[in-house]
Amino acid sequence: MKHFCSITCLLFVFLNSSLARAQGPAVVGTALSPVRNAPAVPRTASVVIPFSQPVNPATAGNIKMFSSQYRGSRTATTSTNANAATLLPTAPAGQSAAFKPGETVSVTVPATVLGTNGAGTVPYVYQFTAAATGGSGSFALNGDISVAGGDWACEVRVGDLDGDGDLDVVTNSGSPNSFSNITVGKINVLLNNGTGSYTAAPAIVVPLGPSSVALGDIDSDLDILSANHGNDSGNGNTVSICFNNGTGTFASPVNLIVAQSPQRIKLGDMDGDGDLDLVVNGSLTQVFFNNGSGGFSNSTAPGSPGGSITRSGSNLADMDGDGSLDLVGPGGIYRNNGQGSFTAVAGTSGGYYNDAIGDIDGDGDLDVITVGNVNTSLFGSNVLVQKNDGTGRVAATTTLTISSTSTYPTIIPCVALGDIDGDGDLDLLAGFSNNQLGIAVWQNDGQGHFMALPSFSGNVQAMNMVLADVDGDGDLDIVASIYSGYNVKILLNTTTLATTTARPARLVTLYPNPAASAATVQLSRAGMSTSAATQVTIYNGLGQVVAVSTLHAGQDTNTLPTAHLPAGCYMVRLQSADGNSTQRLVLY
Repeated sequence: MKHFCSITCLLFVFLNSSLARAQGPAVVGTALSPVRNAPAVPRTASVVIPFSQPVNPATAGNIKMFSSQYRGSRTATTSTNANAATLLPTAPAGQSAAFKPGETVSVTVPATVLGTNGAGTVPYVYQFTAAATGGSGSFALNGDISVAGGDWACEVRVGDLDGDGDLDVVTNSGSPNSFSNITVGKINVLLNNGTGSYTAAPAIVVPLGPSSVALGDIDSDLDILSANHGNDSGNGNTVSICFNNGTGTFASPVNLIVAQSPQRIKLGDMDGDGDLDLVVNGSLTQVFFNNGSGGFSNSTAPGSPGGSITRSGSNLADMDGDGSLDLVGPGGIYRNNGQGSFTAVAGTSGGYYNDAIGDIDGDGDLDVITVGNVNTSLFGSNVLVQKNDGTGRVAATTTLTISSTSTYPTIIPCVALGDIDGDGDLDLLAGFSNNQLGIAVWQNDGQGHFMALPSFSGNVQAMNMVLADVDGDGDLDIVASIYSGYNVKILLNTTTLATTTARPARLVTLYPNPAASAATVQLSRAGMSTSAATQVTIYNGLGQVVAVSTLHAGQDTNTLPTAHLPAGCYMVRLQSADGNSTQRLVLY
């Protein structure tokens, strides 16, 4: 009997260890919180990563969270509970740990996060955008910031370079338009006093014609990288890496040799190992992998940039929802296999120029806003709205034009997406020139349909612009590099917009979202008939109806019938005589 028990116990141990091995690596689940590509995440939200099996708590701290604006790699307290890890962002004493309004946050789960069976997790990268609050979408000029040398400030980026909690500005300046005369370039660091006014720090000298700048934590602080395209004789062709000492001063640049005429650079974790890699667009599109300390090695170039538009660069975004960052740029869309190796997506070779990427219609995948009808080597003449079909392919659904009575053609050098009116969706801006110089503004209805607002026409010809809260009031302002004039312009978002047409409030709010089992629906009855009954229909990912309920006349809140539903993503549709509304709900 004793021998039988021993054999049984050994068999039990063997079967369980075999089962553990058979489970294989942990896989990140779909019930992420915040949800993938969310455009308006509460700034104090924690990050919850679900897994297919329990993970080793000692390795959960290897999950990385990168801010595009605040301190680079974010610190966080990490805890585990069953098959999930929760990250709560932290900050130095005296500073807020909240995400910055409108910033993109990237989270990497690397293979060094181990399951309790000892196997590494399949790497996964995902992104979301922090919410902005307030604002009207009407802008007022707050002043110019002069930059050192050159006849234009080509690109502009914002981030907390000196660790004081507010957003500083980085831009580049070169020498005269004829690149043969370039002997030196400069990166300008402009430090914020906390209210959106700036003081120039010492410029960083870089080689030969800086054309693009990027901010990212490639070692331990928010560092600056500069693409330097060289001169007409072919001298140059470098990316300068400027390491931050943590206080907004920078070491002498380390120069990386790249292919001819680098014009645009981007940073992102292309191989899912927990550090930021470098993508360079020029005569080739090149990917350089970070060794974890800010040293880069070259991979095989995924393809040429396409056409003659060398000044357009690739954006990095998970277009197909597989947990890796793809390339979207002039050569088309290239799908990442998760290890930084790329394959062209069929039917996307037309090119995406000077684009902006975000979920404009609230369906969870990323859409592309791009300059269309390209009429020079630099610019376009209208804006194309291209929606994702859910597989990573996009197609133009709307063409937006800027009205003009001038005989001059409309020239659009740049576009940007951001929630400028604080209603939870991504609005659209485009720099333009025709008979005037300005920035066109379109307001999103939440479903990717855009309504033109009054343009800002204060003689601003934006070569490049970013949306960020530079004055600390929670809404998104404009920081624009100017085509000529040796300066950067700051445009502050105002609180009222008397000239715009009022748009109806959102019909429905779901909370909590994501929800563990039960969620509440709340109506906003502003402009609605209080006697109207509202039908609530819940659809699963296949479009099948899985639950139906009714909000009766005068009833503003109700618990949704979700207790019987498995974890996953659902669409909640409300229909009444006053109109329809659709929201996404995540159950975990």
